[in-house]
Amino acid sequence: MVSLWQRLALNTTVMLLAVATAGCGAGNQKNLSPVPTGSLLHVPVQDGGTVRITAVGCGGTSTGAGWIFRREYVMTAAHVVAGSTSITATLAVANHLAHLIYFNAALDVAILFVPTLQTPTLATRPLPIAPGYPQRGSIGYLIGGNPYGDGYGSGPPYGTVGVGVRGVESMTTKNIYGTANITRTMILLSASFVEGDSGAPIVNTKGQVIGMALDTVPAKQPTALAIPATTLISISRTPRTTNIGSGPCIPGH
Repeated sequence: MVSLWQRLALNTTVMLLAVATAGCGAGNQKNLSPVPTGSLLHVPVQDGGTVRITAVGCGGTSTGAGWIFRREYVMTAAHVVAGSTSITATLAVANHLAHLIYFNAALDVAILFVPTLQTPTLATRPLPIAPGYPQRGSIGYLIGGNPYGDGYGSGPPYGTVGVGVRGVESMTTKNIYGTANITRTMILLSASFVEGDSGAPIVNTKGQVIGMALDTVPAKQPTALAIPATTLISISRTPRTTNIGSGPCIPGH
């Protein structure tokens, strides 16, 4: 059987040509033509490294994606779980109660402790995190939030979509509540994220996480932002099991 990463590699040559063509004669990464996404790659994910996140609270339900970086531990975007009273991680067709143990409103990162993910019958495979930053013009893949769900575009994104790396930049963004500025390093991608993509891992052709999906830049579509692996590595080194609060609700979210 051909593995996920072998299937992804079959599409890499086509996408590299697309990025290389877009970059010819471009001296500024912001002038890169967007790499087509969604149509170049559409394969189901079956490697057990991603989950769908469902957070109930603030008068409604928020849905996003998450990825297993260590057995029992899942990383996702903080804005997906902000203000929640209960959180569920779905792997295959099974729902698992998740406990919030890390919440950073400035960086928009949350960590969930999901003890039942360690069940021997579950084929969970934590995703390795890549060292350093991805190169401009390289290829990544957004892995959707349910490895055994429907294809990309059927409700929340449960499949795999190719993205192009435009570059890595230092920029000033708001915290998830829009109340404070934070200067941080972010990955710029040629991609348009949709509802449910937040918290999804962006992986390279080796299956290593190079970033975590956050949001599309409305004024620069199709440009999207991802938190780089260097930030994620630092956060992932201190998992704990003590429940913490999910903060206040996000106005208008």
